[in-house]
Amino acid sequence: MPKQPPPFFAQMRASEHAESIYYADLFRINGKVWALTGTGKSDAGRAATAKRRDDDLARDSVAFVRDGAMLMGRYDPGALNPDMLNDLHALHPLVAVVYCLSETETAKAFANRPLELVDVDPETVGLMLSKSVYPPPMVQHFFDDNELAHLYNDERRLRHWLKLTAGTSGVRWLLAPWMPTAADKGALYASLVV
Repeated sequence: MPKQPPPFFAQMRASEHAESIYYADLFRINGKVWALTGTGKSDAGRAATAKRRDDDLARDSVAFVRDGAMLMGRYDPGALNPDMLNDLHALHPLVAVVYCLSETETAKAFANRPLELVDVDPETVGLMLSKSVYPPPMVQHFFDDNELAHLYNDERRLRHWLKLTAGTSGVRWLLAPWMPTAADKGALYASLVV
């Protein structure tokens, strides 16, 4: 059972999707919402959207939620303000989930190939994503130590990701190479039609 939060968080409630929160950003690129994770995700997302504030939907802490076969995402720091569910914590249908490789990972994965977005399966993204830090900053105020140990467990996070993404449709799973500048990677994202 979630613990009682400090008084200054009294207007908030524990997220019902705490098990589905991963280290990712949400950006609206060419009118459609992408989840970006990995190295350089935020700078490239901002470049792909020409730094438009309305297209920068979530940073670092995203809950992935199923709606039928559709995968949705929302900003979720582990606790939500119920008055902001239609704004700050709104759910967005996702068209792409991208893991951004580091420079070292890119050198191994792309060797002598062109730097381009590569389609993969959700398991590949999940393997990388589940090794990232569990990001929501508010969970420590709303969940007890046993619940936190469960939430932080990498194996649990991967199993949950596989269950969450099984049978989804309308989502592209992509690996993005490291590129010399965020503008280069942003242009790569913006050039893809999804």
